[in-house]
Amino acid sequence: MAAQHMLSHHSRQRDKYGLPFVVKWEHVGIAGEVESVEGTRRKATRIAEHEKLFRSTETARRYVEKTVFMLNWSMPHLNLTDYPSTRLVAGAIIDSSNDKSLQEEVDLVKEIAEAASANEERLAHASTVFLEYAVSSISDRFSTAVFAEDLYRPPQGYLRVWGPKSHTKYDNRLGFLCSSWRTSRPAPNLEELKQRGTLSVTGLQSHCQKRHRPSDWISLSGDVSWMLKYINKHWPTNDVSTNSMRIALVSTAEMERLNVLFDRSDFLVQSAGGKLYSRANPQGVQFAWPSHYLAYGWIPAQCIVKIFTLRQFRDICEDRDIQPGQYTVVSVERSPNLVLIREIDRVFSVDPYTLLEDAQNASLGPMTQDLENLTV
Repeated sequence: MAAQHMLSHHSRQRDKYGLPFVVKWEHVGIAGEVESVEGTRRKATRIAEHEKLFRSTETARRYVEKTVFMLNWSMPHLNLTDYPSTRLVAGAIIDSSNDKSLQEEVDLVKEIAEAASANEERLAHASTVFLEYAVSSISDRFSTAVFAEDLYRPPQGYLRVWGPKSHTKYDNRLGFLCSSWRTSRPAPNLEELKQRGTLSVTGLQSHCQKRHRPSDWISLSGDVSWMLKYINKHWPTNDVSTNSMRIALVSTAEMERLNVLFDRSDFLVQSAGGKLYSRANPQGVQFAWPSHYLAYGWIPAQCIVKIFTLRQFRDICEDRDIQPGQYTVVSVERSPNLVLIREIDRVFSVDPYTLLEDAQNASLGPMTQDLENLTV
């Protein structure tokens, strides 16, 4: 009778979902080592079994994580109770008291993956229907009214550039997910985020200064001219990597309707009790400024109006004579006796909604063709 291969030979602990922690097999050989034919056969069998467990566990974890995400963010009012029971103890140490055969574990993990996959599909469909219904009553996604000059009026749309290596993830059905989406939790308002400690100077500084830590925030730009300057600097027109890059136009009205929490990055830093970077304050938060907006957690796909390739974006800017950079003038405030009080740099930006040919007839969803391989 062949020896039974046990789970503990491949994993020593379960994660918070009860799934075993399994890392990809890495074998470090010893110089000059010669294995017998039988030893080579046993090792090959063990590697194959380990790979089977690894693949099954990764698949199950991916579906369970997305299911939990949608339960937390999209379905709080539906009271779904059909989340698959794993029949496993979360965080348990795998030892002789609860060990089982490897094949039993693979079968169970596959069962979990199948149930979670079906749940994810149902939740994704329900989420899409619910969110599209929520935004369908917006009669005027982009206003064509002429505004009086208001330098602090928020834009009617925002831009987000991303590609396969972006920390913020894009999913065709879900939209944009922050890099800490596995642990991020929804909140009704920014005050709740303050109380949790999520809206903090440390977290905002880490995000704005790109310290490559998981972040609860998603960066957006409220200025077409700045975005044009940014992509020209990072992805020149002769750079082949631009083929995989995209720019999304996100609707302000729809983010507001779906209760996405967002605001100017400089306002958020100051709201959290922080200070902005300046020569007089070199320890302040860098890259937090008026046209840099931050959205918390998730931007649903229903908020995305258009998706452009970088070439399409550049062509539109050229057609409309939008130049790269930002337009800044100095406003001088004086007291009644004409003594200079202060000078204020005010930024004139190009609202992203101007990228649409007809703002009143904006398309009812993102252009998703050729995006199947960009879900990163």
